[in-house]
Amino acid sequence: MLWEEVEEPWIHVSVLSKSEYSVTREAPGKFGSLVAPAVGERSLICRAPEFQRVRIRKGHELEFTYLDASPVHAGILERFPLFESVISCSLAGEAITGRIFFFDVEDLSDDDLLLAELMANLIVRRSDQLFRLRNAREDAITEERLRVARDLHDGLLQSFTGVVLQLETIHQILQEEPDRARKGITEAQGVIMADQRELRNYVQQLRPRTLRTEMGYALPASLTELRERYQRQWGIDVDYEVADLDSGLSQSLGGEVFRIIAEGVANAAKHGQATKIGIDVKIDQGVLEITISDNGAGFPMPGRHDMHTMKEMNQGPVSLTERVMSLGGHLVVESSERGARLEIAIPLTWPGE
Repeated sequence: MLWEEVEEPWIHVSVLSKSEYSVTREAPGKFGSLVAPAVGERSLICRAPEFQRVRIRKGHELEFTYLDASPVHAGILERFPLFESVISCSLAGEAITGRIFFFDVEDLSDDDLLLAELMANLIVRRSDQLFRLRNAREDAITEERLRVARDLHDGLLQSFTGVVLQLETIHQILQEEPDRARKGITEAQGVIMADQRELRNYVQQLRPRTLRTEMGYALPASLTELRERYQRQWGIDVDYEVADLDSGLSQSLGGEVFRIIAEGVANAAKHGQATKIGIDVKIDQGVLEITISDNGAGFPMPGRHDMHTMKEMNQGPVSLTERVMSLGGHLVVESSERGARLEIAIPLTWPGE
């Protein structure tokens, strides 16, 4: 079997016989088109004594064709000089292109060609499946890396920025207001310790499920830390109300929900210049409903819009929308010059559970 892979410059050569199995890589173009141009991508069957008289598949029929030269590339003839018959079928899929050759088939018949074509189709299908699986895995890895980068940027890195600003203020007042400076240092320590816990939980979520124990997520405790952080660092009032969540959110879904809320709050503070932000979380008929409202400047598209209309307008919180969509949820934004309101609905049986 000789084939090329997508985005691979090599010709792969696989040989299987009673005494040999090998896979090698040859230089591109070494074997040319593998078969005579008159054969093209069609199947062929012939015997060595009649090597220029071959039968070629044309639709459902086999037709005799006379060729001016051997139907097989000279490089293949040099590699296998003693065969007495050959069957060859095309390999044409998403992942590979090439041909498969069967030499010296005993009692050669048309049924052997049909069997060879079935084997060629099976090889192509399996190769395409592996190709799609590999691409899906690479896409998943890339998406996960982007998610991790987004989570770190929207969560810990923003918090670290606030700590840096807080430490700069402490440095300025250290001599004249030592008591206030000491209090600021204590608050900065509290923020760093909270970030440390959040990072530890985040790393725990990145581990394979077999290596970690799934536990409930304490959303109210995380929201309390979020509220205190924004009050200390930015002077913003963040109030929240969390209804009874029964046994609590799972660690995986709870972490995602908190990051969605944290990003919504960060957007209201940074881009909307809000000074008051309200958060409401409840469960209704198996759906987690989150509402985030603020008194800021709102979004640049006034009115009420869902994810579909915002995508058409190329407006709205893009990153937040991606987070919600990744959980199979829905987002509605209501905006005016008096502030913004985010309505988020997430099914509790999301794909990551």
